[in-house]
Amino acid sequence: EDRRELLNATSFAKVLASKELSVVFLRHGNTGKAETDYDRQLTSLGREQAATAGRSFGREVGAFSSPALCSPAPRCVDTAEIFLEAAGAATRLESVPALYDACFQPAGSALFRELGYAPLHRYLSDGS
Repeated sequence: EDRRELLNATSFAKVLASKELSVVFLRHGNTGKAETDYDRQLTSLGREQAATAGRSFGREVGAFSSPALCSPAPRCVDTAEIFLEAAGAATRLESVPALYDACFQPAGSALFRELGYAPLHRYLSDGS
């Protein structure tokens, strides 16, 4: 696994060293509940969000370097695949374990179960 991490870091460094580079960050689409954070899956809304983002923002971005990098969490891989397809991007997708904050688990999942996934949004919208 250490070798895999090194290869992923090397791939990332090669992408960053390219002459013209725009770094695009895309958050995964809407997800359902699961026992752990890692296991959350995209809902139909989340799949549509990823496709819509690809058709609009993704096409606006233009050419994508290969590989496109994502977290190995299934919701992130699915979002990236749907986004890239909708954007018309013919690029390879590579999951990078370091992009998923595994050190946050399992305490993070317990915290999110207690607080919910959008407490700041709720606070800003109704002050509670």
